[in-house]
Amino acid sequence: MMKTNKYTYIYAGLVVVAGIILYTVNRPDDLENYDEPGVTQNIEPSQSVSASATPMVTPKLSRASAKPTPGLAFSEVKDYKYWADMLDPLYRHLILDKDCTYMEPSQVSYPNNTKVMIDNGYSSVARIIKIGDGEYYLDAGGWILATLSSKSLPAGLKISCGSMELGRIDLE
Repeated sequence: MMKTNKYTYIYAGLVVVAGIILYTVNRPDDLENYDEPGVTQNIEPSQSVSASATPMVTPKLSRASAKPTPGLAFSEVKDYKYWADMLDPLYRHLILDKDCTYMEPSQVSYPNNTKVMIDNGYSSVARIIKIGDGEYYLDAGGWILATLSSKSLPAGLKISCGSMELGRIDLE
């Protein structure tokens, strides 16, 4: 009889331990989205929840505490399409042909200190374009922005690519 009681107690202990393990593993309040088939959950919002903003003091910046970030922000850098769309309707998008034998537009007038786009996009060869006394290096397929100015007005600036004269820009 002693052996039977011993085994009964061991068996009962194992069942209790297994039950505790299963209960802690499968407890619904421990699981976030506990769903059993056929069981619906009714979740009602709590009426006692309230939120209040905690004011935060913003530290004042001074020259000593200001730390500028080096470099340009990407949003400040404008791309080819932006400049072409902006300057083309104003005839300030100067486009070179692939052989650097002509430029469009080639005879234009601008006010002094005018920004223009010089476009070598059709060429697979790097170029040096001369406008008046200024020289502008253009990569193959590249473009640059240049501000055209003169101390004495009106000024006629010849445009050339090597020994080929491409046109003239009059500054007023």
